[in-house]
Order: sequence, then structure tokens, then C-alpha cells
Amino acid sequence: MKKILVIDDMKSFREQIISILSSEGFDVIGADDGLKGLEIAKEYIPDLIICDIMMPEIDGYQVLNKLREHDETSTIPFIFTTVKSEREDVRQGMSLGADDYITKPFTAQEIITAVKTRLSKRDTLNQHYTTIAEQVTKERLQYLLSTCPAVIYSCSPSDWNKFTYISNNITTLLGYSPEEFVNEKNFWNNHIHVSDLTGVLSELSRMKEQTFCTIEYRFLCKNGIYRWIYDERKLILDDLGNPLDIVGSWLDITEKKTAEEDRLRLSTAIEQSVESIVITDTSGNIQYINPAFEILSGYTRDEVTGKNSRIFKSNKHDREFYERMWNTISEGSVWKGLVSNKKKDGTFYDIKTTISPVKDIAGNIINYVAVMYDITSELKMEKQLRQAQKMEAIGTLASGIAHDFNNVLAVIIGYAEMALYKPKSITSKKYYLEQILNSAHKAKDLIVQILSFSRSREEEVKPVKVSTIIRESLKLMKPTLQENIKIRKNLEAKSDIVMADPTQINQVIMNLCTNSIYAMSESGGVLEIGLTDVTLDSYDVASYTDLPSGPYVKLTVSDTGHGMTQEIVERIFEPFYTTKEKGEGTGLGLSIVHGIVKNLRGVITVYSEPWVGTTFEILIPRVECKTGKRGDEIVEIPEGSGTVLFVEDEESVHYMMKEMIERLGYKIISTLNSTEGLKIFRDNYKDFDLVITDQSMPGMTGIELGKEIINVSPSTPVLLLTGFNDFFTQDSLLSSGIKKFLVKPVSFNELSETIRILIQKAKEK
Repeated sequence: MKKILVIDDMKSFREQIISILSSEGFDVIGADDGLKGLEIAKEYIPDLIICDIMMPEIDGYQVLNKLREHDETSTIPFIFTTVKSEREDVRQGMSLGADDYITKPFTAQEIITAVKTRLSKRDTLNQHYTTIAEQVTKERLQYLLSTCPAVIYSCSPSDWNKFTYISNNITTLLGYSPEEFVNEKNFWNNHIHVSDLTGVLSELSRMKEQTFCTIEYRFLCKNGIYRWIYDERKLILDDLGNPLDIVGSWLDITEKKTAEEDRLRLSTAIEQSVESIVITDTSGNIQYINPAFEILSGYTRDEVTGKNSRIFKSNKHDREFYERMWNTISEGSVWKGLVSNKKKDGTFYDIKTTISPVKDIAGNIINYVAVMYDITSELKMEKQLRQAQKMEAIGTLASGIAHDFNNVLAVIIGYAEMALYKPKSITSKKYYLEQILNSAHKAKDLIVQILSFSRSREEEVKPVKVSTIIRESLKLMKPTLQENIKIRKNLEAKSDIVMADPTQINQVIMNLCTNSIYAMSESGGVLEIGLTDVTLDSYDVASYTDLPSGPYVKLTVSDTGHGMTQEIVERIFEPFYTTKEKGEGTGLGLSIVHGIVKNLRGVITVYSEPWVGTTFEILIPRVECKTGKRGDEIVEIPEGSGTVLFVEDEESVHYMMKEMIERLGYKIISTLNSTEGLKIFRDNYKDFDLVITDQSMPGMTGIELGKEIINVSPSTPVLLLTGFNDFFTQDSLLSSGIKKFLVKPVSFNELSETIRILIQKAKEK
């Protein structure tokens, strides 16, 4: 029933119109002024409005204006009534949006005709709009179905295989046409993977209770490949709860499933990996550790998650080491190196580490992944191998050492005898003594070289001049050479300083030279040692693995011996591999050389041709700095004053050093017994400015004596003398309270300067 609103302040006209339209079956509402009419229109939304123009409060024009301002009333048909028939009123009303007008007085038929005409036009227009909307909706739906990545379908609630509709994009998804699903019996059921079918049917059987389900299964495509399908179904019910239809969608989730499987496979691999893996955020805060790292570090995952990775620091690396590491990875590059870390129980372990940045799609670093391999045992074994190889080389050098040492002794004995047996003059005697002193220093240097080469100790990395070590090594080796083997030196490097342990550089040179000499032992030849400084650019280092561009020292050792085949060249750096006869070598030498060069961040290559010769080439990073230089010359011997307690059990050394100390101006009290020395100090400790003690003594060592003395008088400095310093360092002595140690034999000026400095520092406190 159509609703009509009549607005007129004249009751007679208003009631007349209401009566006429009501008799025609319309639902008519009246309002006696414009404001009330607006309220009714907004609340009831009539199908048509008849309004007088001339009214108090607001006129018909104003009512029309306000109705047209609101969407819900803007399209309601509007008919004006007026007692005037002037064209100006009609024109103004129509210009405001009125649909028609009626002039008072009017007949019933005029009212009925105007109303029905306007309502009919509106119904026709609404039908037109509805048709357009339906067409738009249909086209929109077709467009959505054709572009939607999901396949839309409907099927029978009583038979899952009876499809009533499938969208055309099924062909894109699975390769089949919609007709194949709709027309062929059991088409869908027969193409589900046999392993998934039971679960799918079980899930579908519960749809009557839950009316909605989601299933994932593999479906055989037309090309013979299974794709993972995400199936989402909805059971449609009527008002009585009876099933009408099933509508649903299929979505291809193969890539998602593959990614999930890849993630699971990767997660399983990481969890079961024997290599330790740690993932941190960009600040180094730990987000994940795998079980292998739990075993390695002694920490559980819960104990370290959220904490910073510096909890593993061993303090064996300086700040620059970590700064270089962080600068590398924060710039997006991969860092590789050897790291010493600390376990939960405080013990240390060494790990070969690779740290890689993880980036998001935009290229921003979001995580760091560290993959670590525990090489603690390997490093320990490597040190043992190096020591064994050193001892092998010592055997080779024995005759050369004996030759040099005998020459030194010959000079000392000869000049000493001439000094005792009627020297020609005071000048001659002085010359004899100078030669004896010079030869004694040579003997001392020789012993230092032998001990530093053979002893087992921690590496001492410092700036090293390679050419100096080459000359010293060749000097030791020269006496062992056969007459048919010549040495040729080409030390052309202007700058040859590297950061290394001098003993290791010595070991590399001795090893390579020894092998070359062995290769020429039968027919002789030339041993050539070259040293140059080079700067490699990115093109030069392309043929090497993990070698950065920059300055290097290049060491070459060549021989004209019997050479090697390619098969032998490929194995020479393997531990225990040797081509020497049984008993002539352990096979450790070149493997040790390879390890040393690698630890120095360098490379070693070998070129060899049978019966032509062999060339080893080593590149080690070069640094720009100066090495220290020792001077043994006695320039000036400063004297001093004070009282010294001297303890030495070897009589010849005891009385010689006692006289040296007295000659320096000090009052000295000495003893050959460490126990007696401790008693003397306890009884008179206030009288002594310094205690000098030998290390190796029966009953009580020098370190033990020093600790007892420091317990009695912490302010008294203790100077330790030793034949060699294998068992302690300056740091370990300082921790026990001993201020300084000197290695015997001690020169006059070295002893003088040390005593003076120790006494002076003690008095300043």
C-alpha cells in the first residue's frame, strides 16, 4: 500500500485530499504545517507528497528544499497545490524540483490522476534502476569469479561428487573444464590423493552437525602433477534447518605447503646439525641456539635466549677484533674467522665461525646467523704436530748447530789462552777479551734460536721482519749443505714486516729449505730463496680463495731437484703423507707449513715438474711498522748504591755475578742455598733494597723463594734469573709478585740497568 503525505494549513483542503485518496486505497497521512510535514516525511518516508505553497512558519518551497537535501527523501515525488494559477508560481515550484502542481479548487479526478501518474512514473523508474542494478551485480559477480584466485563451486548436500556449478577458473587451477566436474561421475573423489581421501571423507561426514569445514588435500591435475588444495565448504539450510546446497571455494596452496615443508626440513636439519648454530638480532641479542650449541657451550636455550652474545666472550681477543667483525657483518658481508669462547663452566673452546647477515625483501639486515665448528681438539693436535715436526727439523740441523757452536768455542778458548799466556801488550789483552765477549754473545744468540725453535709454547704474534729470519735460518743450515748444492738469495723486498710468531716463520723457512735440499741430495742443484713486497688488486686475487686485495710479502723457495708429479702435488699438504724413505721423515712438515700460512691469513701454492724442480710461493699480509732492534754493545755501565741479597747455587756463576754486582757499586750478601737465603732475608729484611735469585735450585725454586720474600716484605723487589723461560712469562711472574726476570747469560749493562731501575722504583713508592 502506497503511503501519501498531505501538508496543508487549510483543514478543509487537507481533509478533502485525504478523503479522496483514502477511498482509492492509499495510506494517507496529514500535516497542518510545513515543520510537522518535514518530521513525518523523515520518519515514515512516504511514496508521494502533496504540499500547499502558501503556509505559515515555512512555505511549500522551503519544505521542498529541505526534503531534497537528504538522500532518503530527495527522490520522493512532490506535487504543489495553490489557489493561484499564475505562471510565476508554477515556474518557481518546478525549478525547485517539484514533479507536478494542482490548482485549487480541484476535482477528485484531478487529484487521483496526478497522484497515480506520478506513482506510475516512479515505479517505472525504480524498475529501470533495479534492472540496471541487477545487470551490474551480475557483471560484477562474473568479473569477480573470473579474476578470483579461488575456484567457486556448489554441490549436493547428499553427494559430495555431484557438482551443480564450478567457476571457469578451474581450468587455470587444475587444467580441467567445469563440465568434467559437473558431468562425470565421482570425478572429484577419484582424483584425490589416496593418502588424503580417508581424512577428507571423514571431515565431510561431520558437516551436518557443524555446517562448515575446511580441508587440505592433494588433487591430481590434468598434467599428472598433484597440487595442494585448500577446500572451504558451507552448508546452506532453509528456515526449517533442511540442507539446500553446499557452496565452497578451492584455493591452490601448493607453494605455501612447499614452503612449510622446506621450513620444517630446514628446522629439522638445524636442530640435528652437528655444527653449532646461533641466530641473533642486529644488536647481537640471542634469538635461537640449536642443540649442538647447547652441548658445546653448556648453556640451555632458555638460559641464553634474549641475552647478548658477549656472554660467551673469553677476553682472548682485543676490542679491535670484535670491531672488525661487527663492521664486516653490519655492512652486509660475511665474516669468517677463528673465535675463542668461554663455556658456562668457565673453560675455553675454539670455533671456526662463519657469520652471515639475513636480509628482508627490502634488503635490510634483520638477523645474523653464526655457524660454528668446534676445532679445539684439532688445534691441540696441530700444536702437537708442529712440535713433532720441530723436533724432526732439529735432528736435521744438529750437525750445523754443532759446527757453529764449535767455531764459537774455538774463538773463546783460543783468545782466552792467549790472554793468559803472556799477551803482547795491554792493548792485545783488551782485544782478546773483546773477541771472547763477542763470541760469547754469538753463542748466546745461537742457544736462543735453538730454544725458540724447539720449545713448546703459546704463539707470540708481533711485527716480524721476514728477511732477518731468512738470514738466520740459512746461517744455521749452511754448514749441513753438500758441496754440490748452492744457495742463491734474492731478498729484494723494501718492506717485509708481517704480523706473526717469529718461530713459525723460522719453521716455514727451515721446512721448505730442508725439503728442497733433500730433493737435490743425489744430483745437487741450486736452492733459491726470494723475497719481494707486492700489492695485489681485485684482479690479482681472483685466482686465490678468500684472499683480499692489499699489500703482501711474497716468499719463494725454489730448487732444481727431482720435482713431483701432479698426483703427488695434490697430496703434499696432507698430514703424514711423505715421499721420503721410511725413517727419513714423518710427513708432518708441509701440513704444518700449510696450517701456519693459513693462520697468518695467507696462501701457499706449489709448482713442480718431474726432473725440473719445485717452487713454493707464499703470500702473507704485509704491515707497515718497525721491528725492535737489540744492541749488545756496552755503551755506558751505570753504577748504583744499595744492599742486594744474591742467591745462586752454581758456584762458578755465583762468584762471577757476585763480583759483577759489587763492581756496579752495590753492597752484596750472597748464599749458595735458597733456604739459607730466605732465613737471611727474614732476619734482616729491612736492610735489603733488592733480592736476586736463580730459578733452578734444589729445595726451593727461585719463584717459590720470591713468593716467600714478598710475603715477608711486599715492598722489596725480586729479580729472577733463569737459563731459559719456557715455563713462565713476564705476566705470570708479575701475578706472583716478582718484578722482573733475565735470561742467563746476562750482560754487564743489562744487569746494571735492571738493578738500578728496580731499586729506584721501589724507593719512589
